[in-house]
Amino acid sequence: MIDKEKLEIWAGFLLDHSIGGVTSDDRVMIKGEAVCWPLMAVLEQKVIEAGGVPDLHVVAPNNERGRVWSAGMARYASEEQLGRIPGWHRDRYDSMTKYVEVLGAEDPKQFMGLTADQSQSLAAADRPFADIRLSRPWVITLYPTEASA
Repeated sequence: MIDKEKLEIWAGFLLDHSIGGVTSDDRVMIKGEAVCWPLMAVLEQKVIEAGGVPDLHVVAPNNERGRVWSAGMARYASEEQLGRIPGWHRDRYDSMTKYVEVLGAEDPKQFMGLTADQSQSLAAADRPFADIRLSRPWVITLYPTEASA
């Protein structure tokens, strides 16, 4: 467990240095698995205290990095199903001004073992959202988990 003071310092570096600070004009997506919650909660608090609006995107454990679809969709869905990305998903990403992604997996086996075709299908579906993220201030950080030890 990382103590709160260290989490606050870490969050400060991510928000103040890496994405250039937070203002009342910002809507900041904070994305990560539940196992990363201690840092995500501190980030949320700091965004609010800075006057911004946080949008917490808690990622399912079978979804590598919060892609538009999970490994389950990659394994079992048709190409047609993979193409049915809800409009609200794009609207959510479009409404953000900054992005913080906290990488850490509780059980990476849940999204491993995809075929090359399945991985390519997931990447293709997610590409428009990656492009949105990359067009704005963003940062990725690694959160230590037992699974990654």
